[in-house]
Amino acid sequence: MGSRHLYGGPPAELHLDDIPVPDRTVALGDRPSYFIDWMKPVALIRTTVGCPYRCTFCSLWRIMDGRYHTRELDRIVDELATNPEDFDFLVDDEPFVNGPRMKELARKIEAARIRKRYFAYCRIDTLLREREMMTAWRNIGLERLFIGIEAITEDELTDYHKKLTVAQIADGLSRARELGIKVFAGFIVNADYTRQDFKRLVRFIEHHRIDYPSFTILTPLPGTPALANFDHVLHRQPNGRPRWDLFDLQEAVIKTRLPLPEFMEEFHKLREVFAGRYTQYRDLGHSHRRNLEGEPVPFAPV
Repeated sequence: MGSRHLYGGPPAELHLDDIPVPDRTVALGDRPSYFIDWMKPVALIRTTVGCPYRCTFCSLWRIMDGRYHTRELDRIVDELATNPEDFDFLVDDEPFVNGPRMKELARKIEAARIRKRYFAYCRIDTLLREREMMTAWRNIGLERLFIGIEAITEDELTDYHKKLTVAQIADGLSRARELGIKVFAGFIVNADYTRQDFKRLVRFIEHHRIDYPSFTILTPLPGTPALANFDHVLHRQPNGRPRWDLFDLQEAVIKTRLPLPEFMEEFHKLREVFAGRYTQYRDLGHSHRRNLEGEPVPFAPV
């Protein structure tokens, strides 16, 4: 990136190691309630901030001006050693981009005799490229990866600037199975989806035996290239501004190829199709979302 902020002015300086480690003792009473599915209780930890990739649907790299900031490894090890939880979720946008760095971190964690069970975000191409590093992390406790697959066609992958192919996705999922790592996969449902596209997505997930699929609807978030669709936002406030309460990635906020009620029906069917897989992780209680009239609607969470 250049020396100037994307929205004017110099970029803000950020030195991660100047930020104090969280004082987790202030939440001791609540910590047993922190969980992600079977990972309970879970602690969150960050080793990097930002992402070097440029996916068109994502606002995270924009927020950080396209920069990728890293923490000093010994500080990360020290923080892990102080967390009483057995589970740790690496909340970096993509912690494994720098293979040698993360392989060294795995070595330091092992040398410190820290035994944890890890969940982290990861790109498919990182999983394929950094085989030794990913094996090292599996050996120190990596059990689960959140992989943003996003799309299952070459055209969509190109439109999203994922810099991946469908063949790489298939290879990466196979690699995760070889390592014994569970996959929490994220898929983007495009507003152009037809009923056939929904069926193809279901077949893809079933064919690749994806453990835990999750679904969002392509949304033109402010600050992203997808904002080109902003003029096509369907639902607006009386002052003409978008209904921001619907920008939760679970509502279609731009024109869909299918009639809107049919599109949303197909989207909600995706949860029904894979609900059985979720029950191994959590009870399907009732959460609430809002319909277009603002009324609460129960649904099984994903």
